[in-house]
Amino acid sequence: MFFPLCGLLGNTIPTEIRDSLGIRANTELILEKREFEVVLLKPLSPEEFIKQAHEFMKEVEAFKVETLEPLKVKEIWREKP
Repeated sequence: MFFPLCGLLGNTIPTEIRDSLGIRANTELILEKREFEVVLLKPLSPEEFIKQAHEFMKEVEAFKVETLEPLKVKEIWREKP
């Protein structure tokens, strides 16, 4: 969605975006620069942060691979004809 930039204090976030994100008057937002774009982020509550951190840890656990000792790998190779 595009909307004109009319000075730092003269802009408002479009109503449909504010409503969908639950942004009200005096809601604090994080302004983040990413390469060629500016992103507004709603800060996470401590509870939301902890929940997302636990979900991320579960995702990381799902991708863990068993590590093998180099000598064990050498033994496995020797067993193969």
